[in-house]
Amino acid sequence: CALEGGRCFQCFDGMYINSASQVCDGEIDCYDLTDECLCENKTICNDVLGDSRERCGVNKLLCYGVKVKACDGISECLNREDECDRTCANQTHFCSVDIACHKKLFFLVDNRYCDGKPSNIKGCPFGFDETNCTNRFYCTNDSLENISKKRVCNGWIDCSNGEDEAMKRCNSTRFYCLNKGVPLSVGIPRVENGIKECSDGSDECPPNSNRTSLFSNAFEMIGNPFLLAMFWIMGIFAIFGNIVMFIGSVKKFKASTKPLTSCSLWFVINLSIAGFLMGIYLIAIAIKAAEFSKLYCYFDTDWRTSDTCDFLGALVLISCEATAFMMTITTTFRLITILKPFKARSVKPAWSWVATIAAWCFAIILGITPTFNTSSGYFVTAIWFPNHFYAAQSISKSNFEQLAYKRLSLDQNNSHFKRPTT
Repeated sequence: CALEGGRCFQCFDGMYINSASQVCDGEIDCYDLTDECLCENKTICNDVLGDSRERCGVNKLLCYGVKVKACDGISECLNREDECDRTCANQTHFCSVDIACHKKLFFLVDNRYCDGKPSNIKGCPFGFDETNCTNRFYCTNDSLENISKKRVCNGWIDCSNGEDEAMKRCNSTRFYCLNKGVPLSVGIPRVENGIKECSDGSDECPPNSNRTSLFSNAFEMIGNPFLLAMFWIMGIFAIFGNIVMFIGSVKKFKASTKPLTSCSLWFVINLSIAGFLMGIYLIAIAIKAAEFSKLYCYFDTDWRTSDTCDFLGALVLISCEATAFMMTITTTFRLITILKPFKARSVKPAWSWVATIAAWCFAIILGITPTFNTSSGYFVTAIWFPNHFYAAQSISKSNFEQLAYKRLSLDQNNSHFKRPTT
């Protein structure tokens, strides 16, 4: 069972690895309770630990004794009194078998009755412990091979004939991975939840997906063909147009002898650089859209959380801010030349250099600041956190803080919890 890709869940204490379907299913499978106590539904956790701080002190656990359920078809007492007593209205199938068979079985194996392993005890009917198991799924009608009903339609083939995962049986509740690999299928509610549970990731890109966003759909990063074409056209014109503008302005700037003209050309040079950065951004996005074409939903989350996406986001922000600052400086300069035309003729180019350098510094700071991993999380409203505890993989900042607090509380409790030894 592979942990990568979210197909399995490892208890935080490292003792067990369980199927993802066993997380938040209402039954505790980890000794440290981490498969149930970090979930949105806190009912099971509160039954064991109590209502958190109100009922339990620090490092305290609320425990209760284990009870045997009578008349459920599973004998857990040495003398079978929990199943073969007169109080059971319908005594189970093995009550007619010699008690000696039961006692031998009781000491030979742990799970005893209805564990999917027919016993072959001398002097006892073969497989007497695996007949008429009402809470089990029989792989064939004429076989004693059986599994827990919870393992039917769970995406993993347990029956030798694969009947427990047959499409005709599970199609209404399961999505079958396109490559028919391992797992064979995932639960429909877990399709497009942000975690690639199929080995080929097809559960995040089903053929009938209708997932859309402002610009994207399930299969295209830029869903509108006209908008995609404009990205290419505007990007090409922005790159080559600004290169031509930059070269021409630099030549004129070198040849200029008038301060007023030099300042104007200097502003144009800086505007062409900012426009060139925008062209780089547009072409880069268009290239990525072509790379992900027809398959975007396979790469959506990885792309949006990648360093490349962060870099391009910072680049376009720097370009926009720098352009806005340069336009403001240029407008201010022109206003001064109108109000004081004679003084403007003798203006020193140095002040324009200082103004543009300051503009670039502010633009770069504004562009890269959101990419910093600040401890305050000031720029963070939600966190993409692939997990088995929440239905959505995008968790709000406040919910993530609560999850971290519960994890810390469990760690403190588990440090004082003596684990059973085997």
